[in-house]
This record gives sequence, C-alpha cells and structure tokens, in this order.
Amino acid sequence: APITAAPITPAPITAAPVTPSPLTAAPATSAPITPAPATSVPISSAPATSGPTSAAPFPPAPVAAPQFPVGPISLGNTNNGIAFTDSINEITDWWYILYSEVPYVDRFPQYTFHDGSADQLIGVRWNGSTWLIDQGLWPEIPNPEVPFALAPGDRLLGRVNFITDTSEVFEAQSGELHVIPYGYQEGDVGFKMNRWKSGSNHNNGEIWVQGSYFVVQGTAVTTMLGNIHKGVAFTDSLHLTLPEWYLLYSQEDVHTRFGAIAGSLHPDNAEHLMGVRFRESTQEWVFDVGLWPEVTNPEYSFTPEPTDVLLAYLNFDDVSQSTRFNKQDFVLHGIKSGYYSADIKVFVDRWIDKNNINYDEVFVEGTQFTRWELLE
Repeated sequence: APITAAPITPAPITAAPVTPSPLTAAPATSAPITPAPATSVPISSAPATSGPTSAAPFPPAPVAAPQFPVGPISLGNTNNGIAFTDSINEITDWWYILYSEVPYVDRFPQYTFHDGSADQLIGVRWNGSTWLIDQGLWPEIPNPEVPFALAPGDRLLGRVNFITDTSEVFEAQSGELHVIPYGYQEGDVGFKMNRWKSGSNHNNGEIWVQGSYFVVQGTAVTTMLGNIHKGVAFTDSLHLTLPEWYLLYSQEDVHTRFGAIAGSLHPDNAEHLMGVRFRESTQEWVFDVGLWPEVTNPEYSFTPEPTDVLLAYLNFDDVSQSTRFNKQDFVLHGIKSGYYSADIKVFVDRWIDKNNINYDEVFVEGTQFTRWELLE
C-alpha cells in the first residue's frame, strides 16, 4: 500500500524483446504544409551540375499506383536517424524524406549507405530532371548523390531545410511531386533537425526521427489512458507469494466496473488501469482492490471484456523481468494483449511519480496507446 519514501531516479522497465521503435511522438519543428497541387510545392532550382558525375541523370519512369495497407505502416528501424552529407546540406532549400517499403541496403545493393542511418527512410532531392538520394556517408565521398528508380510504395513523408533549420511533415495531405506520392492521413512522425542517435544529441546536418508509424488509408485506433492519478495500487502482502501480475487497460472506469464487484478500490488508483492476474487454481482472472489499510480478501474475479487490453507484465520479485507489451499481439486466457505503439512507461515500486519509491505499487507515465485493431 502507498507510503511516503525518499525520491530516487529509477530507470524505466525494459521493453519486450522485439524490434524497438520510438514511443514518444513529438511534433515536427513546424506545422505541416498546406495541401496544394504538386507544382506548388517548393523544389530545388539547383543546376544539374550539382548532381553526380558518376551516373547520368534520367527522367523518373511512372510507377504503378501502390495499394497501401489499411491502418498503420511502420517506419521500420530508424536506428540513429537519417544521415546526410554535410557539405551538400545547403545545396537546396528542401530535402525530402522518402519512405521505402524495402530497406535501402536491399533495394540498392549497388550503393553504399551510412550504416547508422534509418533502414527505410532517406533524404532525397529533385535536381530539376531527376530524383537523387544522398548516401550520407562518413568520411564524405566525392559524389554522394546518386539517381534511383522509383518503386511502388515510395512516399514522401516530409521535408527538411538545413538553411533555416526547419522541418515539416506531410500529415493530412495527399498529392504527387514529380511522380512520387506525398502525404499521409495521420501518424506520429516527426523530424528533429541537427540531431543524431537521440533527440537531445546535437549533430549538425543529420536528422533524428521521432515516431513509429503513418497511415495512408483508414486510421489507427488510439486509446487514451485517462487520469493516472497516483498510479496502480496493490495489496503488498499478496506479493509475498504472488509476485507476478499484469497491467490491464479497461475501457470502462475501473472504479465503476470493478468497484461494483468489490465495493471499493483504492481512491487514488488510475481511472482505466488495474492490477490483475490469472488464478490457475480456479482458471479465472482476478483483480486486486489495493486498499489501505489492507483488507482480508483483496482479490475478486471478473469477466474480461472485448475491449480489455493487457499492457504489461509485472514482476514484484524481480523488477527487471517486468516488460511492456510493445509491438506484441497475442491473447492471454481470453484477454487481448499488446499494442502497436504507445508513449507508455511503467515504473514498478513507485507511487505518485516515477521518482517516488513505494514498494509493491506501480506508477505509469504516458497518455495513450495504439491498438492493433483498425477502423476502416
């Protein structure tokens, strides 16, 4: 049960062992550009001589209209960001960020790319006659820009300007710019100027990628966590013999839903989050009221709802084993588990905030998660 304790600085629990992706979706440096015909989007007027000398430019060939999946499309592994060749950063006002369905190292085996750059995002520009990719290598090479053939699935997600140090995302826009489609309906994409490896690590001429997905058709179902209050309360004594629990999201306010079963819950418990476990002996899910002073029978069984989601596994014996179900998608004893993306961080043995130690409670930081289910 909650107690007062001296603050410390804990680290967030380890995420599930899956391909990582940024969770925090910070906005781009500036607002998205206003939808306009492709001809009105600023393009470089740099002379063709600024392009590569090792390969002759060629006009882009039309490509088949791609059939984008309904729902969120992953940005892939964004690694350290998007690498650019510093010496040509200001050769044009705008560089565009191109998404490729196929990782660039596989798509263009004839070229070499910076090994720390994003797998499926790269900087491109239009030189007046063709699109060019910046290989972004370090040490720099004499002719870092190379032409490329367009492919179905290519899409411009935004643009960056190293002269003004500004970036824009093409959210809620749609069109074509010199054959390449640009824009998307919604997403958590952001580009942070002059950053590498993280949003706080300054590095001139590179781009840090924020977010994990974009949507061309349909929409991702984003669910708000509601008021976290002081966290998720547990009955301390239960953990002596029952250390393994799960963090449940309930669409209905837990104080209404579970309070109706148990009579009352800890008044400072989050609105939509609850500590639950599966009782093997009776083959049913139970929740912990987390009251203080403790009550004799703090566990009550409940029937899962179709909208319930398990967000994390909690281990009070070994906190390092606790894990969020980021990018996980499975069903555990009838409850859907995992989510596509989120800004959630879970802190075991904390209460009120992530720095306030309080054994056997859980503090949650964040506001939302994106379900795997899609609205068409």
